[in-house]
Amino acid sequence: MGRARVTWRAGRTTLSGGERPGPRAYRLLHQELTLAQIPPPSSTCGADQGCSTPSPAPESCCGSPAEPAAGDKVHRHAPGHVHHDHDHDLHGCRTSKAAPSSEERPEPDAAARTIFDVQGLCCQSEARLIEDALASAPGVAELRINVPAGTLTVYHDGQSSRDEATVAALSRVGLQAAPRPEFGRRAQVSHSAFDQRFWTVLSGALLTLAGAVVRFGFGITSVLVPILLSVAIVVGGVFVYRQAFRALRQRRIDINLLVTIAVVGAAAVGEWFEASTVILLFGFAEWLEARSMARARQAIGSLMALAPPTARVRRGEAFVEVELAEVVLGDEIELLPGARVPVDGELLSGVTEVDESTITGEARHVRKIAGDTLFAGTVNQAGRVRMRCTEPAATSTLARIIDAVEEARAQASPAEQFIDTFARIYTPAVVALAAAVALLGPLLTGGAFELWFYRALVFLVIACPCALVISTPIANVAGLARAARRGILVKGGKWLEMLGQLRALALDKTGTLTEGRLVVEGLHPLADVSADALLLAAARAESASEHPIGRAIVAEAMGRFELAEIVDAVSDARAVVGAGIEATLVAESAGLPGAGPAPVLRVGQLAWLSELGMSVPAALVAEHDRLASVGHTLIAVAEDQRVLGLVALGDRLRAGAPAALQALKRAGVTHLAMVTGDGPEAAAHFAGRLGLDPGLVFSRQTPHDKIARVDELKAQVGDHVAMVGDGVNDAPALAAASVGVAMGAAGTDVALESADVALMGDDLSRLAEAMIIGQKTRRIILQNITVALGLKVIFLVLALGGWATLWMAIVADMGGSLIVIFNALRLLRASEEERNAAASAATEPALAH
Repeated sequence: MGRARVTWRAGRTTLSGGERPGPRAYRLLHQELTLAQIPPPSSTCGADQGCSTPSPAPESCCGSPAEPAAGDKVHRHAPGHVHHDHDHDLHGCRTSKAAPSSEERPEPDAAARTIFDVQGLCCQSEARLIEDALASAPGVAELRINVPAGTLTVYHDGQSSRDEATVAALSRVGLQAAPRPEFGRRAQVSHSAFDQRFWTVLSGALLTLAGAVVRFGFGITSVLVPILLSVAIVVGGVFVYRQAFRALRQRRIDINLLVTIAVVGAAAVGEWFEASTVILLFGFAEWLEARSMARARQAIGSLMALAPPTARVRRGEAFVEVELAEVVLGDEIELLPGARVPVDGELLSGVTEVDESTITGEARHVRKIAGDTLFAGTVNQAGRVRMRCTEPAATSTLARIIDAVEEARAQASPAEQFIDTFARIYTPAVVALAAAVALLGPLLTGGAFELWFYRALVFLVIACPCALVISTPIANVAGLARAARRGILVKGGKWLEMLGQLRALALDKTGTLTEGRLVVEGLHPLADVSADALLLAAARAESASEHPIGRAIVAEAMGRFELAEIVDAVSDARAVVGAGIEATLVAESAGLPGAGPAPVLRVGQLAWLSELGMSVPAALVAEHDRLASVGHTLIAVAEDQRVLGLVALGDRLRAGAPAALQALKRAGVTHLAMVTGDGPEAAAHFAGRLGLDPGLVFSRQTPHDKIARVDELKAQVGDHVAMVGDGVNDAPALAAASVGVAMGAAGTDVALESADVALMGDDLSRLAEAMIIGQKTRRIILQNITVALGLKVIFLVLALGGWATLWMAIVADMGGSLIVIFNALRLLRASEEERNAAASAATEPALAH
């Protein structure tokens, strides 16, 4: 479990132990890249094609192939493991037994861990209880306490560390926990609204009501009233007193101890009704807060229910229902209309439409044919089809999304870290002020000790910073959940807040602003040749090719001709190295009677055809040069010694790219830069169509150059720069930017791990939406902090002046907590755009069954 070492070898990042690079590795790689100029990656169409200009083949990571070389071991982490490079803090992911810093701490082995769902884990006091209960337990290497998610992760060190012992240890400190039986599904922890806390509070309320009836209804002032109220105080606050005793035993101050002292003090000075009211209001507010926190956790918890618990798997000659955990690689699965896809896989047969909104956030049906990829959690909308499992449930795209979001909720944002630091100072300071009020008040003013003692008790209640502590993490949890629901995976509150402050974007062209694949963009036949004849001739020659150029031409032709017209028309084809392809037509396909010589098709470089002695019109040469200057890949087509024309291919601009860039500007982006490895002419061509500032268009960019462009943008707008790429070849620039954004990350392991934000679909407008969510989250955090601090200041003044009572302080304290919770939950409300998109998808017709 030693720290992964990053080395530079033949243009590839290598991690010791075969580990896949995470964000920290990419950032270390960025530091190396800044010290050495990396040569630009070569990009050619292939010797067998002989195209006139380099094709926009997939770029490589720092000049090396994006895929692992043969023999390289690709290591998959066990389910739920995501590298991260954040500091752990109390209100996010609290880590104990972690002497090294966040940068130096080795990543624990995810295979040797257990995740527990913990009921009652709401704030720092419970986190400290867990640490004290388990930190010295045998077999426990590390604890990670995720307060917003309500989870505890126990990493084992190889010794005996039984889940039952962990559950029992937590039970002894008043926390109910259960291990997750399988990845991605929450354990069955009781979440009934009417739990024991509720019934104790209700019993105390009834006893208090009885005391009020005796005192004010019947006018009885005997010892019966204090007896009824004292029983109400004991019964209604039993859970509070337990936690207070544990806090006292551990020599720490928490809200339970402060309220207990206030209640005992009020009873000691004869304020029985006020003492009873305080403990009941506090108990009820704690119960209500727990219910509200559960609702926030369900926002992400609902993702875990997207994969069905069972799957219809072929066993012998029939399909039978099996548990999801029993599905293994290669299993054949049957999907019925309306069924959710249980695991990632490949469609084997049939044609259907799938609702992928759970993964990409795009509320539309996607047509699927044999060979297409299916994602777990998506919905089969049409026919009965069969698929093959390529990823089991534990490592599916949905499982990795859920784990990444859980990890994101554990990461503390800068605002959370500030609030945590402030709270650690605030509570002792106010407790000291309360002691000063009780001791110095009577001496300085000559007032009664009971009066100043009571005011000090009010100070104790106000000393708890509960509302302040949860003001930021609860907003971040809601914002992360809202983003995940829209197909935007944000790796933590830090990145969510930074999204709301972005002022500049550096956008990779290929795969971000364009579709990232070659398509036929134009047919340029000679005057006596039809466009269809030109395309058919090119497709016939390319029909056996596996090259992206050949596949693009054949795909275009299949939209106009029958497959047999393309494939069956060629008797043989051969590659001419460095030039192109020659293919001999079947005589019947060429329309030749008898046994005359069959025509030969030639597809490749225009210069090659000229070298073969063919006559190439000057107009065609001029058209060739014009198209090449704007970045097209050009294929010349000839039949025998006759040139038919040119086929122009290119990487098509995404249909929504111009509108997405405008949305980004409206969201507050002032600098939009395009960084691409293409030549200046092609870069200028695309930039003109997108309306980008020519001064922010950078061509022939190596990975090192892209880092330099990001740094230049930072110099102009500060640390508010995002890099948008595919998460693989742009990894160094993604690490250098304030926020790294990966496009089209669904099903892509490296993209999910390397970027700070992953757009699961290919819609760039989701980034503008992510910025808006980040801005709303920042506003709500500011509102929550203002409310929490404002109430504290107001009641400190009121308490000092003697105008605040204990029950008023309790209402203000717990009321503030509820206000910040419900204010944050506003982020979960669907926008009008989301409702319209969902309605549109619901009414979209599916294929006939």
